Amino acid sequence: MENSKSILAAQESFESKQASMFIAVDKLFALHNDMLLESRLIKAFFVYCISIFIIYMFTSMKQTYKVRPWLYIGLCATFIIEVAILRLATDDNIEQKSWIINLVRSLFLLLASIQIRNAIYTYRDYEVLNHQMLLTLIEKINGMQDTRSWHGTWIVI
Repeated sequence: MENSKSILAAQESFESKQASMFIAVDKLFALHNDMLLESRLIKAFFVYCISIFIIYMFTSMKQTYKVRPWLYIGLCATFIIEVAILRLATDDNIEQKSWIINLVRSLFLLLASIQIRNAIYTYRDYEVLNHQMLLTLIEKINGMQDTRSWHGTWIVI
């Protein structure tokens, strides 16, 4: 009887130790998931910093500098969406989160490239057009003055 009581006590002690070990393992998993989340956020921060530089380089031309603010706004929105997906999504399916994040990034890349191409193809350099108009006007005025002087000399003769 005493042996079975000691075995029962040992089993209860083992159960309590096992429960405390499971609690510790759960805390370790939670810490591990938090570390993965923070490392993904740091990676995303660096990706978006590099993206800011790339957008700046692509929009430094005369043709594309007007779309720069829209691209920065879209980049900020994409970053906020990504952080929200990482922070607020309750499921622990990392593959699904990664797929959604890649989809959002790809959508931004597609829209940004469309905006840049549209800015390049629809760009009108008004300074060059004004210069060409002024040259045309000067040629016409010079032509009119030449015909007046020619007519004037013909009349005199």
